[in-house]
Amino acid sequence: MTTVYSGLPGAFTAYKVVAFYEDNDNRWCSSTVVGDARVVYEVGQPAQAPGWLAVLGYFVTAFDSLAHAAQYWDKLGLKGHCAVFACEGLYAEPLPPRTTPWSIRRRTDTLTSLEVPWLVWPEGTIMVQRLTLLERVPEATIRALVTV
Repeated sequence: MTTVYSGLPGAFTAYKVVAFYEDNDNRWCSSTVVGDARVVYEVGQPAQAPGWLAVLGYFVTAFDSLAHAAQYWDKLGLKGHCAVFACEGLYAEPLPPRTTPWSIRRRTDTLTSLEVPWLVWPEGTIMVQRLTLLERVPEATIRALVTV
């Protein structure tokens, strides 16, 4: 994998686990978020969290390394439905309290904190204001990073 940058200040390489969307290799969506909170990604196009989540401090999540993304991909158990992409992240944000993906499904829902054991974000999680999917990581590369 190569490091990717647009040259914008605040840009850095990140990795995102996404799910298939509309049977289209160019369009993907959040792997664990549904409803109004779901983000749809188009390869090469910047994506952002819905505005109503951003004002609450919840932006787009990704991973700081390919190894962390591979570990999460493996734990999801949805290998045939998810992929990992090398991305360009822009403007890292602090991680807010973790919430259940289903607790922020609609704008009218309140944010509910997770209980143990889901109290923390997956290892290596980062939050960014904008994320652009650039290159799909081959599944063989991901599998080679997963520890048994």
